[in-house]
Amino acid sequence: MERNLILEQRNAKQDDFVLISIIMPTFNRGHLVKKAISSVFSQTYKNWELIIVDDASSDETSILLNGYEDPRIKYIRNQKNRGANYCRNLGVKIAKGKYLTFLDSDNYWENNKLEIQLKRIAATQEDVGFVFCKQMVYEDGKAKLIPQEDDLENDLNHIMYWRNIVDTNTVLMKRECFEKAGGFDEKMPRIQDWEFFFRVLNICHYKALYTPFCLNHNVIQNDSISKNNKKFVDAIFYFIDKYRKHFYDAGVIPVHILGAFLAEGVEKEYVCKKVCAYFIYDSEMMEDILYSLSCALEKNSKFYRFIYEWKVKETKRNGQSIFTRLLEEGCRRIAIYGLGRLGELFYQDIKRLPLEIAYGIDRKQKEFHALQIRRPGDQLETVDLLIVTVFEEFEVIKAKLQENYTGRIVSLEELIRLF
Repeated sequence: MERNLILEQRNAKQDDFVLISIIMPTFNRGHLVKKAISSVFSQTYKNWELIIVDDASSDETSILLNGYEDPRIKYIRNQKNRGANYCRNLGVKIAKGKYLTFLDSDNYWENNKLEIQLKRIAATQEDVGFVFCKQMVYEDGKAKLIPQEDDLENDLNHIMYWRNIVDTNTVLMKRECFEKAGGFDEKMPRIQDWEFFFRVLNICHYKALYTPFCLNHNVIQNDSISKNNKKFVDAIFYFIDKYRKHFYDAGVIPVHILGAFLAEGVEKEYVCKKVCAYFIYDSEMMEDILYSLSCALEKNSKFYRFIYEWKVKETKRNGQSIFTRLLEEGCRRIAIYGLGRLGELFYQDIKRLPLEIAYGIDRKQKEFHALQIRRPGDQLETVDLLIVTVFEEFEVIKAKLQENYTGRIVSLEELIRLF
């Protein structure tokens, strides 16, 4: 242990003045890019170079960027638009740093981002490829912290099969890791970061470290590629085709196909054509996809029938909460398990009654109105009734809760049916 500490301190000292290359692709972001660059200048770690690759902007971007005289800034302008991944790869070819990091021109960093992540990665073994952090995403007047989890390192490889939680702007990466992975795939129309970091982790078998601090701010623009759901569908099918064997073995292809079907603003006929194009010769895969879709439709149907039954009963009571029966049965103090969309509906209904909601229980939520939040594995204070609002899997949840709770547990479904 002492030897490892000495080694970590020695490596940290060696890396005190190591060069970090920051790659910034930009396209028509003249109104935003100054804030991104300012966040680089404000970094507490000063040994960096900023390589800005302008993807043939038609606004005032070039005039603005040519005005910077700091020798640490290198400005390149493409003659024609080539896409963000081309710009990132080009920037890396020019970069001289031992470590690479990426900053889009509509993002900005906390001033200690480079310092924190360099200290985290400096003393690691060769199998660690990058370190990443949380970010605050601003969209349509709302702010959301992503990811919300604090412990991700052990599950990251598995999580990346199902969803992406590593944003390009949150990463500090070893250069050799980027080069061995082959850089960003310039054919990806969207979700480029998901494909790249999936490849780094599950194809190249690097490990990642996680700093559970919010060090990046991502301001989604109206013309952002993340708003283009048709490109999302194209990207999902390209992603599936590229890693078909890996995804097939993991059983995630039907789930990703379902995600494409549910994408807003994309014609279902377009998605169907994509499915047929990719799986026309794979009857087993088509069978899996169709089964997954039918299960999802059935689950949604059950969910909405449940909501309908609830609201019909409420209508028959002239809009009064059907849960007044709890008061009649002497219930005065409750707890709620599951603070998702059903939990929110139940909370809005139940708060109209003279009942005390002692606390909420959820695996992920950190805040829910003014409730104290507990985790399922916590020792739980007994209340008159603990109500599980999660749709399905009630018996599994109940068994888990009973390890730390001795009071009465009922499902929201059961209450609706009884009342």
